Amino acid sequence: MADCNDPSYSTFHGWFSPAFVALLGEILDDASEDLDTGQDDLNGRLERVRNVLIVDATIISLYQDAADVYAATGDDQAGLKLHLTEPLSTGLPTRFQTTDGKAQERSQLPTVEWIAGALVLLDLGFYDFWLFDRIDQNDG
Repeated sequence: MADCNDPSYSTFHGWFSPAFVALLGEILDDASEDLDTGQDDLNGRLERVRNVLIVDATIISLYQDAADVYAATGDDQAGLKLHLTEPLSTGLPTRFQTTDGKAQERSQLPTVEWIAGALVLLDLGFYDFWLFDRIDQNDG
C-alpha cells in the first residue's frame, strides 16, 4: 500500500531534466521565430463576415428511467443532448434542438442559406471536411 506521507511523481515528471527543459525552450524560441510572418493585418479577409455564430452541444444527464427515450453513451444511462446556435452579437440562441445523448453534433447542423456571410465557431465535435465544404458552398 502506498504511503500517503511520501508523495512520488509519475515517471513522466522524471523526463524533464534541466537539460531537456533547456532544449525545449530553444526549440520553442526557434519555432516562434519561424511563425512570425511580419503581417498584422487580415488584408480584407473578414470583410464579408456579417455575423459570428457559435455552434455547440452539451449533454444533460437524466434519470435512468428515461434511457428508453434518451439513451446516453453508457449502458443504463440516460442523457439529453442540447444543440445550440447563437450569434455572438446577441448571445441568444437562434436555433436549438434536442436529441438523445448519442447523437453526433455535426449531424444536427443544417448548412443552408442562414450561414451565408457568417464566421462559424465550432469545436472538434463538428470536425468534418464535408461540413466545411457545405459551409463554403453556402458562403459561410
